[in-house]
Amino acid sequence: MKTMLSQKYLRILLQLGWVASLIFILSCSKDGEDTPPEISEPINGHLVESEGIDPEDLGEEHGSIGILIDIRNVVRKGYIPTVAEIDVDAQEGNYSTSLDIDEFTNMARLAIPVADLSETALSELRDGVPLHITLKESNGTIILQQSFTAESFRENGTRVVIDAKSLPLLDNKLVINTELPYYIHLVYDGQFTNRILESGNQSEIEDYHYTGTPFSIGPKENAMNMENVYTQFKLIPVSGKEDTFYIKAVWGEFYFSHWMDTDYWLYYKEDATSLPVDFEFTMEIQESGNIRIKNYLGDYIHVHKDSEGNVSTLMHTSTGAPDGSIVGEFRLIPSTIRWEVESLATKYLEPILPSVNTSFGINSTLSNCTSGTLEQEVVFEETIQTTTTVAWEESIELTSESTSSFSATVGVSTSVSFFGQGVDVSAEATKEYSTTTGFASSQTQYQDAQNTKSNVFSVTRSIEVQPGSAVLVYDAYQTYSNVQMPFIQRFRVRGTDTEDGIALTGEEIKSQFIFSHFNGVITKVESDFVEITLRGTTTLDNLVDARNDAIEVANDCDG
Repeated sequence: MKTMLSQKYLRILLQLGWVASLIFILSCSKDGEDTPPEISEPINGHLVESEGIDPEDLGEEHGSIGILIDIRNVVRKGYIPTVAEIDVDAQEGNYSTSLDIDEFTNMARLAIPVADLSETALSELRDGVPLHITLKESNGTIILQQSFTAESFRENGTRVVIDAKSLPLLDNKLVINTELPYYIHLVYDGQFTNRILESGNQSEIEDYHYTGTPFSIGPKENAMNMENVYTQFKLIPVSGKEDTFYIKAVWGEFYFSHWMDTDYWLYYKEDATSLPVDFEFTMEIQESGNIRIKNYLGDYIHVHKDSEGNVSTLMHTSTGAPDGSIVGEFRLIPSTIRWEVESLATKYLEPILPSVNTSFGINSTLSNCTSGTLEQEVVFEETIQTTTTVAWEESIELTSESTSSFSATVGVSTSVSFFGQGVDVSAEATKEYSTTTGFASSQTQYQDAQNTKSNVFSVTRSIEVQPGSAVLVYDAYQTYSNVQMPFIQRFRVRGTDTEDGIALTGEEIKSQFIFSHFNGVITKVESDFVEITLRGTTTLDNLVDARNDAIEVANDCDG
């Protein structure tokens, strides 16, 4: 009896379980009409965030490496190379080539895209390879050949400077304006001093002979004093003898001479046409731009320092010079010239670009794994400073009776690649120059001018993601760091005598640039002016561009 009842209850329980299962299945089928079976329930009720776009997909530029062959030293000596043949001794590739030399910057540029190099080749060039460089004129004549044991190829280009010491100076002609008074400034052992030649006081002249002290080197307080006529001289050419002059005091008919082959004196002579040979002095231009002065016997003026290390006021021949004396060197500085400097134009060399750097403010894939539309606000704010620095490697130093100033604005432009697209960028900076009334210092080099620009990127937007979909959202910016562009600035220079308004000739101005140790290049000499170039480097740091986008992509709901 108990067994029959147990079986009866078991059948009832099975029937009830089957009905319950049927109800559950029917219930699920009804809900499935609104929610597709592949979409899971909401994950904490928000968007699922996963990796965004690969920087490579935004057009990353790998940049180039290279060298810049600098021939400016050769051009300063009067040569005009137009072609640089370069033999690169590399094992992993053949990079030897013939390069055109830029006529303004006096550089030849060899750039190799990093994308074209294997890892081994890139490493070899970065570590440094031997070079052999041949400079040629336009007609094929070889000017100079030079070898380098190892030079590294770098972003922006490693500068390979050609040494021109072995080349003779082509044009060292000395052109003097005989109507102008000059200071004769002492350069001791290659260093500018605060000493100039001085003739002494006129009241001490007796019997047509200067009896106070020998013709001397004046002290600091007399330097560049327009009211002190005893430090100013005129140079009168000796007929038929190149670069040979009589040195005449501006205050009277007194001329520089050597005495008894030991020292130098000042003598009165009424008629310069009848002066004997011991009044003749030849001026020889050195490669430094200084001059050496020698008498008719071929003996140079010697100078020395006293026991306290100060330059002595006395000058000697080699015979009368004390121990430790050296050949004196001088530069001629006109005392009554007003200079006019006009800035003309900028020329620049295309940069050897480094690689671009890609950064992100936001870079994510937002997947909606819920059954409802989700929305998210995306905010991107970034300020990036772009800095333009103009550094002059060369300078003008013109000495005048009065200080005057002028400015030069350097503007450069180039094309770079942002996000795979070419973009033109430009920048400029202005530098003030001045002429000076003093001459006891050398040129000031590497004068910098700098501009800074703020690039503000600010984007706020709402991203709506439909159920079961995803959106790739990114705010990206690409930057180039320390892009270097060699440039030259062209100037036109004139000089006018303030006493009579007469303009200096181009050749006379050129001589003044030689005396001033000018380290730029004179490119043109005309009747009353010269054109020169000064070279420098413009550095563009943090060149930047930005891009933002929201793109529908496959969801990441399955992890």
